[in-house]
Amino acid sequence: VRKWAGLDGRPVSRRRIGLRRHYEIEPWSDLVEVYWTDGFEAYVTPVGERMVGVAMLTARSRVRFDSMLAGIPVLQERLVGVPVVSTDRGAGPLEQRCRRAAAGCLALVGDAAGSLDAITGEGLAISFLGAEAVVEAILGGSLEAYSDAHRRIVRLPRTVTRLLLEVERRPRLRRRVMRSLAGDPSLMSRFLALKMNPRSFRIVGTGGLLPLTVAALRG
Repeated sequence: VRKWAGLDGRPVSRRRIGLRRHYEIEPWSDLVEVYWTDGFEAYVTPVGERMVGVAMLTARSRVRFDSMLAGIPVLQERLVGVPVVSTDRGAGPLEQRCRRAAAGCLALVGDAAGSLDAITGEGLAISFLGAEAVVEAILGGSLEAYSDAHRRIVRLPRTVTRLLLEVERRPRLRRRVMRSLAGDPSLMSRFLALKMNPRSFRIVGTGGLLPLTVAALRG
């Protein structure tokens, strides 16, 4: 629909892709686990009482799910011999560009209005905020107001995502950041809060983001 409406942005230069698979096993956690290693990340999500989903994100051009899983031994050991209950599926590039989120009587919400990357998983949150903004724009009589609101909604989350993608490309910096987060786990919560609430910068700034940056630089 974005393409039909002439709202597609320019092609991306760095093409990250995602692969996913489901396993029949009781989830060992009620949280989403993220494994971050050189060249890719793995995301483990509890899906049901007897099912977990595993997704791999990478910029490698030729990859196989099993070869990436082998690169995370602690996760591979959990899944050895566990039945696979879905066909492997993939999608990409993860970054989809959009010139603007509304044109005429058409409004694009969520990933339809463009996406940067799934590295921090804020897609649904942006969709909900966008849906609220569309309703406000309709009530106000102008979808162009939604296009402006969408730019404000995604500006900060995408800035933070770009920073994390830079960390993803630099193994030494990534290891420093992970050591800093391990030293103070609350930093991650405050850092992610910054993505979806610009006002939270007051909280993350001197109390979270600055110490994280300093600690990472010190290594």
